[in-house]
Amino acid sequence: MRPLSAHDVAPQNDCTQAIAMPNACQSGGMGRPHYPRDPALVSDSPARQFPDAELALDGLDAVLGLHIGTAHSLFVGRLERQLDPLGVTPKQVAILWLVKANPGIRQTGLSRFFRIERPTVHQFVRQLRENGFLINEPCKHDRRAGGLWITPEGQAILAQARAVIGAYEAERVAGLSGEERAELFRLLAKLCATASLRDA
Repeated sequence: MRPLSAHDVAPQNDCTQAIAMPNACQSGGMGRPHYPRDPALVSDSPARQFPDAELALDGLDAVLGLHIGTAHSLFVGRLERQLDPLGVTPKQVAILWLVKANPGIRQTGLSRFFRIERPTVHQFVRQLRENGFLINEPCKHDRRAGGLWITPEGQAILAQARAVIGAYEAERVAGLSGEERAELFRLLAKLCATASLRDA
């Protein structure tokens, strides 16, 4: 049996090795393979080339959740940095605020007010207790249930935090008139009340 010669082997034309190296034929079979780009993804528009260019929103600006999320990021995210020196977060300040106004309130009451799960409230409260800002004492009417009270240290931190929040929000809403701010609160309260009824 004679040995195979070069004439007995199938010729290696343009794309013989395409399975092993996709599109290698388009790069001459050497170097980095070339992958053709999808024409639908290729555009000369400035919006695609430069992320900071003005974007077409295609109705995205009509999504209420987008505006609420953006406002939350602008207000709460930056407020967190303002409160960092005090060692509390906006949510922890809100809890201290509510406990001071409602001595003996239970964690279930905080959970209902903030519309967050009890384990999440428990984490906030535990940190505030560890920092010495809250205490948990048994309820007079039900020894199995504990109520929350703010400590003198908690009151001092709350007073400082309220001053920070007041100055911060005054700056944020400086472009709104008193009537516009009242209307904003009214609409947000109505929105939350409507959403709560539908989730019930």
